[in-house]
Amino acid sequence: MLRHARRAFSSTQSPRVAVVGSGPGGFYTAKYLLRDSKDVQVTILDRWPTPFGLVRYGVAPDHPEVKSVQDDFEEVATNERFSYAGHVFVGHPADAPDHSGPVVPLNDLMNLYDAVVVATGCDLPRSLDLPGAELDGVINARAFVGWYNAEPTFSGLELPEVTDQLRSVIIGHGNVALDCARVLAAPSTHLDATDIHEAAFEALQRLPSKRTINVVGRRGATQAAFTTKECRELTELEGATLVIDPAELEAGDTDASKEEGKARPLKRKRKFLDQVA
Repeated sequence: MLRHARRAFSSTQSPRVAVVGSGPGGFYTAKYLLRDSKDVQVTILDRWPTPFGLVRYGVAPDHPEVKSVQDDFEEVATNERFSYAGHVFVGHPADAPDHSGPVVPLNDLMNLYDAVVVATGCDLPRSLDLPGAELDGVINARAFVGWYNAEPTFSGLELPEVTDQLRSVIIGHGNVALDCARVLAAPSTHLDATDIHEAAFEALQRLPSKRTINVVGRRGATQAAFTTKECRELTELEGATLVIDPAELEAGDTDASKEEGKARPLKRKRKFLDQVA
């Protein structure tokens, strides 16, 4: 989202652009602004002291190859026309009650820069409009992923006490859902070489070794948002078994799904799922 500042500026001045948010959206915005304009100056502001947003706090710890995009961002940060201001909250002070750093209203920021790009992404979790959604043991994936990646907002999250058998349900079947399933199912040997947050690693190891994790989606395999690669990783976990019910696959085979499933990537994914089933 681009917001133009109210103040005018001379064509002889170097334009100054503020980018709110240091995740992929923010850094790619900065990268191409700096590339395509030889005099623009770009400042990225973020509420966390450390940059990279979703790459740092949203990618599963056992997917280091995805995090390698940080190398590109670090190169952007070496540009002499780039600057970074961390621990700065942009927004209304009432929305930042626990933020100990500077709080800058968006209107003030627009008065300081020639243009402001808001690249904060979706920061609010979606809530389940179902009875019982507020009960203990119901955890939003936004919080769970942030917890095992050490995002400060979710450092206080605690897993439910389970002594005999972990039985969990993950609602949704995109790649984040499979990330959560894999982290819950993974043995310590799979995670101890990753950059998972130490407190999360220890809490996961305290869970009982017997674990049943159900991934539930509202539609069939054709419409499932996960990739074949992400699903295949569940079959490669030591001591874990991926179970797919053939009847569940067939239940989603409507005429529309069969037509949609003719696309090559979906055919490959369905072939893999049929082999597992």
